[in-house]
Amino acid sequence: MSTYQEDVDAESAWIKFKLPPPFAAPWITLNREEEELHDKKTFGGLKRKSGKTLYLSFQEEENDLNRRRAAYATECRELEKQQLQGRYQALNDVVSFEMTMTSEGDQEAFPIALYRRPCVEPDFVTIYFHGGGLKIGEADSEAISCRLLAHHFDTVVYSVGYRLIFKYPAEKGLQDAKSAYNQVRHLHSNKKILIVGVSSGGTIAALLSQWVQNKQELLGVILRNPVTLYPDAPSLDISEDRKKFFKHMRGPFAVALRTRYVDELCYNFETKEETDEKILSAQLATLPGYLIQYDSLQRDGLARLPGEAGPASLKGLPPTLIQACTNDPLFGDSVDYARLLEKAGVEYTLSVWKGLPHAFFHGKGIVLDVAYEAEMDVIRGVRRIRTS
Repeated sequence: MSTYQEDVDAESAWIKFKLPPPFAAPWITLNREEEELHDKKTFGGLKRKSGKTLYLSFQEEENDLNRRRAAYATECRELEKQQLQGRYQALNDVVSFEMTMTSEGDQEAFPIALYRRPCVEPDFVTIYFHGGGLKIGEADSEAISCRLLAHHFDTVVYSVGYRLIFKYPAEKGLQDAKSAYNQVRHLHSNKKILIVGVSSGGTIAALLSQWVQNKQELLGVILRNPVTLYPDAPSLDISEDRKKFFKHMRGPFAVALRTRYVDELCYNFETKEETDEKILSAQLATLPGYLIQYDSLQRDGLARLPGEAGPASLKGLPPTLIQACTNDPLFGDSVDYARLLEKAGVEYTLSVWKGLPHAFFHGKGIVLDVAYEAEMDVIRGVRRIRTS
């Protein structure tokens, strides 16, 4: 277990963490070591030390997307190689394959990264959806997480390279997810399915689990820092009771998070004239740089988000593990979705990670002991789900 983690119920989570705590010491240390070693020119959309502060416009971000996708894919593969030679050497018993599936709507092919141990007959099958704001990431971008599941369990992991915005409408990515489910179900007709998703992949995973008609086919659902609802969407009728779970978007939580970010992580900026600018940017910078603005594309272009589901879509869902980070602007998404599951009578575990930002267990954070502890939390969660 980790000193940075505790399991709480949804109501208690929001009461206990109305304001974000200080950033965890390992995360502060990692950020400072990275700056001292690499002296990065940009961080969270800010250019520092040399030149004026630069904010990329939405159009500039969109135009730059292909370059950043390629760079991110390369970075993820390099991280996997490094980790397989270090802490995660044991995961070399897992082999990976590339394959494609076909979207049932328009017959477009999309990639799958398959992970399994040789000669293992799976007890259950896993379908995995990577994060990246629906804008970035590939089927093998979160290979260590996939390998861990295949290493610790007799399972085959299908990581889906669903189509991304803005090249495709967001609904095409969801269509790929549904097609992958149907085809995996056909390949393993007598096995239950575990659905796993990170961040925006958690959005896809949650929507997919709601879409499945026969919930008995599902073993469980793992949602890690999922995006579940945009409460500011003008067409969304959200009750006052639920709005309190989204004060992270605005109000005291957001102000406190921005201030903590500036005070504890942004120490290497020029001062005075940049102070207002870095506070303004800090909420966005606690997420990966490709998540531009919550309002840039309502619901990320999806017809609806998981938090808009009615009781009928939630009824019968299998046991669910939700990992939430207190220093994440999306903290309330996890809390609110857990609360919806609770009201629908769905068994859930809300695993809260204190003082840590969005998806800290991936990217540069993968080297941290606390990131390993978060991965082991998933493994324990799957074991708990299997015995439910």
